[in-house]
Amino acid sequence: MKKMIKVSRASGFVTLTVTLMLTLAGSYLFFQSVDSAQYTVMRYQNTLSAKKNHWAAEGGLACAYGVNKTTAGTPMSRDYSLCNGLIFDGSADASRLQVAVTPIEITPGALYTLSSEAKEVLGRGKRVVMRDIALTGGGGSPMPGIFKTSSKLRLTGDFALTPNKNENNKGENECISIVVKNKADFLHTDSVTGIQLIVRDKDGYQQNQLPDGISAEAINTEARNDHLDFFCKAGYQTFQEVGKANLALAKDVLEDPNMDMFYDFFGVPKEQWKSVRDDKQRIDKIIQASTENGIIEDCAQQIAKAFADGNKKIWVEGSCYLKTPPAGEPQLPFNFSNPELPMTGKGAQALVVIQDGIVFSPANLGFSGLLYQFITDKKKAPPILANMPIACMLGGLCTSDHHAEPYKNRAFFINGALYTYGGIAVDMEGMEFNLNGSMVATYDKDKWDGLLPTPTGAGGGNVNWKEGTWRDF
Repeated sequence: MKKMIKVSRASGFVTLTVTLMLTLAGSYLFFQSVDSAQYTVMRYQNTLSAKKNHWAAEGGLACAYGVNKTTAGTPMSRDYSLCNGLIFDGSADASRLQVAVTPIEITPGALYTLSSEAKEVLGRGKRVVMRDIALTGGGGSPMPGIFKTSSKLRLTGDFALTPNKNENNKGENECISIVVKNKADFLHTDSVTGIQLIVRDKDGYQQNQLPDGISAEAINTEARNDHLDFFCKAGYQTFQEVGKANLALAKDVLEDPNMDMFYDFFGVPKEQWKSVRDDKQRIDKIIQASTENGIIEDCAQQIAKAFADGNKKIWVEGSCYLKTPPAGEPQLPFNFSNPELPMTGKGAQALVVIQDGIVFSPANLGFSGLLYQFITDKKKAPPILANMPIACMLGGLCTSDHHAEPYKNRAFFINGALYTYGGIAVDMEGMEFNLNGSMVATYDKDKWDGLLPTPTGAGGGNVNWKEGTWRDF
């Protein structure tokens, strides 16, 4: 009997021990499961929070892109402060997150980075996404300066430029004079000491904008124009003088390495140029060369006649030799008799497109409107360039092949004073855009605004994402 009691006690102890161990094991597994579940929930919450941060930062980029598409100024001067409210717009996350957009200048007037940061108000979580935007044309206009060129711009003589005042949203004038594909291709090549390039505004230059030995008081007799209504912001007014240790080109000379001029003007790739030429909504009149060498010797006369007949958008196929039309015949949009006088009055607008040809003038020339010269295929360059020495002979500037030698890489050449009111765009990459004489040029978009299919103000369609530049952190 006593033996049975001992066995029962031993068995009960074992049972109790096993039960306790199982209970402990079960409790351990239970709490482990709870911890795992909590970890999973917390991980899910953190992932969701990170995703929300990322989505909010992406929203900041999208908003900033929209701001650049629809407002005036450069990416550096535009106001992105409204983006935070627009992204959340009553969402519960409005009190948890803040979004801030920061622009970063890479190439002035051409390439910028937009950085959008979504940051937790009370936490440490944040997300940054970045992407580059490219400006073709500078600040939303297809023609933001007096000159726009992918060619080698060579200026010989005194030049006085009245720029695009380009007012930003702070009321400052970030003036634009010239847009080039490569600043290294922009040269003031005159060899005569004292020859100058000046940019005019209402008050002229401050002394610190000029190289040593140049008096602001003396320069401003030409650079100050009391009739203008704007003052170029500091750093946006170039000055050059032959024989002086000139300062670097100011910010009014924009560099656009991604220049796509035909697209800027017509909204389609250059490969589709025939569709633009043949579209009667875009082009009113087509003038074609009838000579074997492709030179239209009465080019100015034909353009003026077409313009007088009511055609404002004129397309020329071939090389355009610009000489004075016969007495009594119309001259507009050119002016050979009084080139310093702009075209005025109702309908004083013109768009002249020169396709696959040179532009040559043997003497003083005035032009009001937008003149755009382009080449459809680089393979056509040799026969086009062969026309410049011929034009030089016709104009009496060259009397032999030796004299014509310097002209062989010139696509655009004016020999004499040039007065332009509106803009001149030369898209003849690898060739020279040469002005040989004094020039007075005034930016005036009213001379062509409305003749291009793309808008020219805010939202001009010239701000685009640069492919392959997305980054997130």
